[in-house]
Amino acid sequence: FHDENAASQAFPEWYLDPVLSHTLHGVRDSFMINYGSGGIGTEIIANRLGVGPMHDCLGCAYEEFFLTSFTVGDPASLVDVPANFGLEGCTPALVGCEDVGPKANEVLYPNDPSNVHHSYVNDRVKFRNIHVGKEQHVFHLHNHQWLFNPSDDNSNYIDAQGIGPGSGYTYEIAFGGSGNRNKSAGDAIFHCHFYPHFAQGMWYMWRVHDVFEPGSRLAVSGDDFHSSPFALQSGKPAAGARAYPDGEIVAGTPIPAVVPLPGKAIAPMPGEVTVVPKVADNGVTVGSNAKVVDRDVNPGYPFWVAGIEDSVGQRPPTPPLDMATKALMTQLKGSGDPLWAKVDATGTAEGFDGGLPRFTTQGFADGGAAVATQSRLDLSKVLVKAKPVYFPEQGTDLEQLAMRFMSQRAHPSYSVNGAGQVSKADFIVNGLPPVAGAPYADPCVDDGGQRLN
Repeated sequence: FHDENAASQAFPEWYLDPVLSHTLHGVRDSFMINYGSGGIGTEIIANRLGVGPMHDCLGCAYEEFFLTSFTVGDPASLVDVPANFGLEGCTPALVGCEDVGPKANEVLYPNDPSNVHHSYVNDRVKFRNIHVGKEQHVFHLHNHQWLFNPSDDNSNYIDAQGIGPGSGYTYEIAFGGSGNRNKSAGDAIFHCHFYPHFAQGMWYMWRVHDVFEPGSRLAVSGDDFHSSPFALQSGKPAAGARAYPDGEIVAGTPIPAVVPLPGKAIAPMPGEVTVVPKVADNGVTVGSNAKVVDRDVNPGYPFWVAGIEDSVGQRPPTPPLDMATKALMTQLKGSGDPLWAKVDATGTAEGFDGGLPRFTTQGFADGGAAVATQSRLDLSKVLVKAKPVYFPEQGTDLEQLAMRFMSQRAHPSYSVNGAGQVSKADFIVNGLPPVAGAPYADPCVDDGGQRLN
């Protein structure tokens, strides 16, 4: 943790403006983790100007989008051409703001391209946090807990702990580490729980993987090794490589190689995935989407998330079953498919979509329109016209594929110990079928995989 850093802002004239300076002061890039910041203010400005990975995001208004990699890319990524290039003198009156649109061609330094830590479900994890700043903070981790006293099994479970200048803590994650007791995959954010610090960039991602990640093959390496000095500065994935799609970068962004821990079962091999250009209705390429080639093998997080083949750079949709009605639950329950054996058809967990099915939108390039306001007291945004993309409430084919994967407790695999000996081992995931509110990792499970009633 380090805070109140003397950092240059991406759009300095906005932060120095006499009208907006006070409004934006509390959302600038100023508080950091590992020298990376993801303040909300610059992301909002970038969206309004139409630059960066959120350049085409129609539904990006304020707080609801700045933490999702689906929309803004992984936090604190360094790119070859920053979004503010050519806009250093851009003012809130939109003077000097003509050079807009996507600019970045690649992410730099692919071995560690962003403020994201990676691990596999079941990996043992310890955080070591040293506070080198001058203010008080509260370290808060989502989806996981640790013991206040790791030497006492009767100690309190906590997911937040204060930390002061010059102090340090070790957070030894409970229940085996990654994925918690219910073996969940996905992004777990950790951040300072003082909201002004959080909004000024003091947050980070922990990505828990459910399939093996060998690392994206890079364009500079091709099918062999790179031969040019310092070529690995470039994080541009090779054509056809497994990589993350991006709201701005057409080639996608690299996935770091995640080395399995000795003695742990290796995660299953993923289904084939690649990145393709995202071409809008007006013929303009606005970024990239994923293309999942194998439709019957788990592609791994985040490639089973709805919209990843359609609308990267926009806000993602709600989770499957989140708004499922009693009628849909009854239909699923009566289908005979064991996947839906535990859904609640009594109406206790009934959702309501208000007549608007599960959806996301496409962006400005697909004909969307919005009215945005930038004033001292108002940074609101109102959608006027949008092109929707609808998804089944019970999940897309890939989401249901992931549900089936997660509902099988043990996946046969192998482990390698520190001496290089290979043994058969099972990669363990949740093991329970989906329910509303937990389509992939039901929390009502014990350490043996039995459902708690």
